[in-house]
Amino acid sequence: MVQGNKKKLKKMQLHELVQQQQQLWEKQLQEELLLQYVQQQLQEQLLQQEREDLQLHVEEQLRHIEQLLEQLHDIGQGLRVRVYISFVGILITYIKLVELMVEKPATSELPKLVMLLALLFVLAFVASLYKPLISLF
Repeated sequence: MVQGNKKKLKKMQLHELVQQQQQLWEKQLQEELLLQYVQQQLQEQLLQQEREDLQLHVEEQLRHIEQLLEQLHDIGQGLRVRVYISFVGILITYIKLVELMVEKPATSELPKLVMLLALLFVLAFVASLYKPLISLF
């Protein structure tokens, strides 16, 4: 009977050791799962923060681009005015040259050639402005 009690006692002790080991494993598993969960939450928070930072950076860059476009538009307006003034000046010069040719016909060939050459330069300049003028509209 003592032998039977010793076997029962050993069996119980073994059973308790198995339960303790099982509890230890369960506790370790829970800790690992908790650690994984916390790491996942931290990763998600980090990704969210990176997204927000990136969004702010993109919005800042868009505002900067809008400012640059406004400045470019203002520069374009100024350039357009300068081109108009130049165009009007060239037209006035052209009209004056034609008036001079009509009022005082040159007797020698040299003044006629000079006038014709000046007229060609004016026409060439007007032609070179034609494409930029069209692109401004």
